Amino acid sequence: IIGAQKCGTSSLHTYLDEHPDIQMSTEKEVQYFSEEWRWEQGLEWYQNRFPEGPGLKGEASPQYTWYPYCNKSAERMAALLPDIKLIYMVRDPITRMASQYQDWVAQFWERGSFEEAMENIDEWPHRYRVTSSYWYQLQHYLKYYKPEQIKVVALEDLSKATTVTMRGILEFLEVNPDFWSQSWLERRHTGDIKRRPHPLFQPLVSDWLRMELLEPRRIPRKVAYAIRHFIQRTGTPIERPNPEGQFEQRLMALFRDDVNQLKQFSGQQFDRWRSY
Repeated sequence: IIGAQKCGTSSLHTYLDEHPDIQMSTEKEVQYFSEEWRWEQGLEWYQNRFPEGPGLKGEASPQYTWYPYCNKSAERMAALLPDIKLIYMVRDPITRMASQYQDWVAQFWERGSFEEAMENIDEWPHRYRVTSSYWYQLQHYLKYYKPEQIKVVALEDLSKATTVTMRGILEFLEVNPDFWSQSWLERRHTGDIKRRPHPLFQPLVSDWLRMELLEPRRIPRKVAYAIRHFIQRTGTPIERPNPEGQFEQRLMALFRDDVNQLKQFSGQQFDRWRSY
């Protein structure tokens, strides 16, 4: 599962792991092909991220479609695993950016308003826009993989028509498509209320500490999570942005060509999205 961020990759990871013929990685977001320090650990390190035993192996790392910020993922993946199947989770591009903004505010990456975060979105590359430019991201995989090796799945379909959507995914993966789980009817990974950290913590959190709180390597994991939990609990709720009027039209215009190309490639109309 190569992405995209905030598009239901965690839910799909969980759903697939319940299938008797599929074993997903023991940690979600292995990031082997995108994160330099992980890539340098070698193939054995990657293999150890998966359970032993028979069955289709899978993982979900949205960072694999963070080009150009992570610009080697597709090439590395194809060199090691040329015959795999890829699932690309997508979502209304503007809604996805709004959800990403909430996360980044809660994680100290963003301090201003959503409008301020979008201020330079016409410039390329833009940290929000590239991740919502799904066709742009797919082109880097189509250099190495055949179109029939890639399945595009909309989060809106996974959420609103879960059973039908999962059946299509299982057929694509060539495992028993009749499998069904009661948990598919439960909303997963909706997350706690996102909170804007209290201003007192802003000057205390350096770039190094921010990364440690998100992905602990030197600080004990339980300690890092406890600190992060305390900081978030003392903050104020972040409402998800809902662009309207000229601002929304401006954002829609930026994604129109990319969405149309994605429709043509996938054969889907994404009826639950805005009318790009």
